[in-house]
Amino acid sequence: MGERRLFVALVPDAALQDAVAAPVRAALAERLDAPGDALKLVPAEKVHLTLLFLGAVAEERVEPLAAALAAELDGARAPRLALGPAGAFPQRARERVLWIGLGEERAGELATLRARVVAAAARTGLGAADPQPLAPHLTVARVRARGRRPPRPPIPDAFWTLPFDGRWTPDAVHLVESTPGGGGRRAQYVSLARFPLVG
Repeated sequence: MGERRLFVALVPDAALQDAVAAPVRAALAERLDAPGDALKLVPAEKVHLTLLFLGAVAEERVEPLAAALAAELDGARAPRLALGPAGAFPQRARERVLWIGLGEERAGELATLRARVVAAAARTGLGAADPQPLAPHLTVARVRARGRRPPRPPIPDAFWTLPFDGRWTPDAVHLVESTPGGGGRRAQYVSLARFPLVG
């Protein structure tokens, strides 16, 4: 049997995805065709908060994983999240990933939700027993260097100062498959299962 590339995520609705992606696109417009490196925006429909990245999962483990997530997330409370500010990994001036941060209105809810996801994955023999701490963010762009010359142009100040002040209460956790693109197409994200949260 084959493998499927999976992750578990909180996925904003289309309106919130667009509300994040549109101002990011405007703030970074001057950099999109800059020489020296490639700045690629994350399409609005792919904006999400990853709770647990699983990578390649054997086909026969997908159904048990979904069942474990359903059991573990039954009655789980939805975290109240606040958008902003912008940031980068690993750091500014050496950006590889650009993101919009997420804060919690009620501290600890996101960590509790993620712990339930990790427990479900562990029950089916997947994921790390002690994964890296969660740094809540929405990835909005990636920078791929094309060599050392010409020098990398800076990320515009307009990105770092984006005035996000929106709120987001996710309504579900999603088990998502990343399917490879082909013929110049980008990879697609497909929600395999949805686990409602208690608002």
